[in-house]
Amino acid sequence: MSRPRTPTVPVIPSRLPRTVMLDTCTLQTVSTQSELREWFAQWLEAQDLTCYLAETSLVEVAGKNEQGVAERLNGLRALRKQAGGRLRGAASFDDTVRAQLQQRRPGPVEVPPGPSLFEWMTGFDDRQFPTVFARASFIANYVARKKDTLFEMDRNLRDHVRRLRQEFPEDEREISAEYAVSEIKGRRRLGVGDLMIDTAAERLLEGRMTPKQVEERLSQCPVLNCAAHLVWRANLANAAPPAEQLTTTQNSVIGLFRTKSARKGGRGDWYDYLTAATAAACTMFITGDDNLFRRCEYIRDLGVSGIRAYAAKALIEGYSSGSA
Repeated sequence: MSRPRTPTVPVIPSRLPRTVMLDTCTLQTVSTQSELREWFAQWLEAQDLTCYLAETSLVEVAGKNEQGVAERLNGLRALRKQAGGRLRGAASFDDTVRAQLQQRRPGPVEVPPGPSLFEWMTGFDDRQFPTVFARASFIANYVARKKDTLFEMDRNLRDHVRRLRQEFPEDEREISAEYAVSEIKGRRRLGVGDLMIDTAAERLLEGRMTPKQVEERLSQCPVLNCAAHLVWRANLANAAPPAEQLTTTQNSVIGLFRTKSARKGGRGDWYDYLTAATAAACTMFITGDDNLFRRCEYIRDLGVSGIRAYAAKALIEGYSSGSA
């Protein structure tokens, strides 16, 4: 294969480590196509990039059953073999937030050495798993438990929104389109009382920091900051009047952040939020989800998050031209 032609990428200041994170569909596409996988490993080398895989992406890539896991293991293990030390596992969203808040580490946090979903899905130590299907069975059970945890977070998010609205006077419980648009476009700072900030203090840090202290360190925690701004805007959009009651201008703002699964109760929204937020610790986030890409670009353009989203289709185009 000829040396890859590098597609245009966001300008990364030379003083910053060059790190990248892939969303689920991009990781699945790269890992399952042999020539693209080889090109991607060369591209990382040519760009001097280290690629981190988020736990939430691995959970989704694993699939829903043992057969699905087994089919994807070979591609992921081949990707790690070809990329070598440039492919690493990212610590979970929770662990990254803890490290960034307590240790003031703004960059990506690597998964600790030892057993982890990253090692199970990409590693080559077969002593624990004598066969591919033994490994796949173990991973499938682990992923099922992890998905239950993410869905519980979904439920907590919806309950939080309902409680907030119950605190309003009865004639103010319906969030107007004007208010939602104003907040989505204008909210630059989040603080005590925000769902993600309060949750970080109470659940992730178990009271070792107050919500006020978390708020004061939010600028040093790009992962929590990104998650808070995405979730805040999604909450508002999902609580706003339906699309048929909005003007075209209002719908262009509210519709951007209204989640497709809002009609189903929000189940699954956290995969996108947590993957994108964890990627805010990196200098580049490659996503094949057009909506997620536009949401990340929106909050970056507002100046409330430093996340650098990059459309996966441009990466694929770079591969196509490089392998011609």
